[in-house]
Amino acid sequence: MEAVARQREAEALARAEAEADFARKAAARRAAASRRAMRWAQLQEEELEILAHLRREEHKPSNLRYAKSASRRVEGERARREEVARDVLATLHAEQAARREAALQKGQELQSRCQESNFSHCKAVVVSRRLRKRSEPQAPGQSGQSEERIHLPPLV
Repeated sequence: MEAVARQREAEALARAEAEADFARKAAARRAAASRRAMRWAQLQEEELEILAHLRREEHKPSNLRYAKSASRRVEGERARREEVARDVLATLHAEQAARREAALQKGQELQSRCQESNFSHCKAVVVSRRLRKRSEPQAPGQSGQSEERIHLPPLV
């Protein structure tokens, strides 16, 4: 019996070693597959980067033309705005002087009117006439307005 037990033990040990060897080989295969997948993904990414670089290089002249055109548009717009600002500032002093002169003339005119006590151009702001108070309510016929009835056709 001892021989059978040893044989069973040896078979169990051999089975365990075979399973361990199988598990190591399976793990090695998985690791190798993972490395291959990572390498393939890296190659794909590099290819995409190279393609994007080639596309950028291919479109570089048109991109440069567009950038120069946009720069010219911006510069033109800036120049137009500066010109408008210069025009406004150039006429600003003349307009201020004209307004100042008009204000001085108006001030002198008002001052001379006050000295002459000439207020004929003014009209009263407050009405000095007293309005008639209604102490008694008036009857409908005494309002002073004629009460004519308007005859309208009947509604259908």
